[in-house]
Amino acid sequence: MHSITKLSLVLLAGVGAFGCPKSPSGTTPTATATATATATAQPTASAVEPAPTAKALTAADLMPMCTDMAKRELECKDDMLPALVDLRIKLDMPKGIAAKGKDKAGRDKLIAEAKKEIVVDHAPDKIQPLCEARLASMPAEAMTEGKAGGEKCNAEKDCKAFTACVMPMIEKMMPQGAPAPAASK
Repeated sequence: MHSITKLSLVLLAGVGAFGCPKSPSGTTPTATATATATATAQPTASAVEPAPTAKALTAADLMPMCTDMAKRELECKDDMLPALVDLRIKLDMPKGIAAKGKDKAGRDKLIAEAKKEIVVDHAPDKIQPLCEARLASMPAEAMTEGKAGGEKCNAEKDCKAFTACVMPMIEKMMPQGAPAPAASK
């Protein structure tokens, strides 16, 4: 994988507990409703049985979303790659890229390099392995939010909107220890 175009696909989104916004009292609406129902209802068999849990998603469940996203990244390279290069410069990830991109000429050179690399890295025969690698590094607990976030971004019709949607998700994961890709040869 090349230094500029390997994207970390850990699409963490949501606020409060599991996407539920917190109320002014600091609880989620679900927690408040559960506490109210528990305090006012008579215990029944269903009150003590655990609620059914949703099936945990796997990498296979996210593969269609990921392959669609990789195709959109290539389609939207003119908008996305400058944003990705800027993020990498800001975070100095991989180490040393901030120095390379400190002026306009250096940044432009990095973007030109990324535009050449993405055509190779996102070739039709490379998309499946690219997604396998991305999804293998995605924490299991992030799968549901990742799928929802990826599908939301993929639904954006124009490339500027797609880029605006996907870049915050990429940024969230990069500073949290996402491995820097190997340097280009």
